[in-house]
Amino acid sequence: MAYGKRLCLGFALFALLASSAPSLKGAAAQSAEQSRELHETYDLAPGGVVSVNNTSGYIRVTSWGEDRVKVDAVRRGRRDEDAGQVEIQVTPRPGRIDIRTIYPRNEDSRISVDYDLKVPRGAVLNALTTTSGEIAVYDPVARVTANSTSGAITVREVAGDAVLSSNNGQITAGRIGGSLSVTSTNGNLAISEVASTLNARCTNCNISARGLRDDATVRTTSGAIELERVGGRVSASATNGRIRINDVGGDVIATTYSDSITVTNARGYVTAKATSGNVIVRSAGEGARAEAVSGSVEISNSKGRIEADAVSGSIALNNIDGKDVTAKAHSGGVLFTGRFYEGGHYEFVSFSGNVVLNLPPESNFNLTIQSHSGSINTEFQLKLGPGAQFGDRGPIVGVVGKGGAEVRAISHSGGVQIKKTPK
Repeated sequence: MAYGKRLCLGFALFALLASSAPSLKGAAAQSAEQSRELHETYDLAPGGVVSVNNTSGYIRVTSWGEDRVKVDAVRRGRRDEDAGQVEIQVTPRPGRIDIRTIYPRNEDSRISVDYDLKVPRGAVLNALTTTSGEIAVYDPVARVTANSTSGAITVREVAGDAVLSSNNGQITAGRIGGSLSVTSTNGNLAISEVASTLNARCTNCNISARGLRDDATVRTTSGAIELERVGGRVSASATNGRIRINDVGGDVIATTYSDSITVTNARGYVTAKATSGNVIVRSAGEGARAEAVSGSVEISNSKGRIEADAVSGSIALNNIDGKDVTAKAHSGGVLFTGRFYEGGHYEFVSFSGNVVLNLPPESNFNLTIQSHSGSINTEFQLKLGPGAQFGDRGPIVGVVGKGGAEVRAISHSGGVQIKKTPK
């Protein structure tokens, strides 16, 4: 009978062990999973610094109203033992928290660490870096410095300055309370709402920026530039790409070697040069100098000093209001529509094309007109100087009305026409 009791007890113990085996296996798996992750919270003094140095994996940051940093990090590898070779090192101090991903000497690029951080709104994100991965700051922080060798960067709101750079990845930045410096090798730049200066440079990318309250300096080697609503001055250069700039509070300098330039609504002075493309300037408040080596020049609805030069193309100046206007077309015609001011100086020259001036009927100016191989026609009564004959090819010197403005209209291989605009 005692033997029977011992046998029953043995079967009961075996059944208990058998029934508990799955739960022991689950606990082991849970322990392995926990070893792949880090979930900790660290105190950080107001205005403190947070840095993350990662190799492979993303860095994503949000903010909250607490003086603490919450770190959620996950190691990812093909096998549990691979991920376990990577160390997540956190060094907390009262005014600074440094986070590093440490790989063994035989580094395996297949192992990555993804970071999700929640930081105080007044934190300074100094040196968020990753070799291969995205960097994103979704909520307000004090300042940001971020670099990704191969990955996109997104920053949505910063109270102060931001410095962002990526070798291969798009950079998107908006609502920057201070200055913004952006650098990219291969990746477009999309920028909006910057309170202070913008400095954006890239090699193979398009640059789009709008809502800039201060000066903007923008450079790209191969790509287009689009700027909209700039409060200060603009300096834009593209080696191979078009430039479009609209609504600028200060001066504009724009240069492209292999495309067109369009500048509209600039309240300062505009300087634009295209080596192979057209130049269009509309509504320049303090004058414009436009040059096209292989393309046409158009300046319209502009005030101040106007200078236009086209080597291989025509020049059109429409609705010009200035006392100093010069237009020279080497291989194309020159068209001017505007008015002449007393004491002003106006010169229109075409080496291979017609010169056409459209003027108000009440215009008064002193005229020097010449055509080497074309007709000369004027709808204004011209009082010729002593010994001058209108049939001559020129130069013909005379006075229209009361005189006053000094005007030269010359075509070396084309005609010259001076017309009255309808009232």
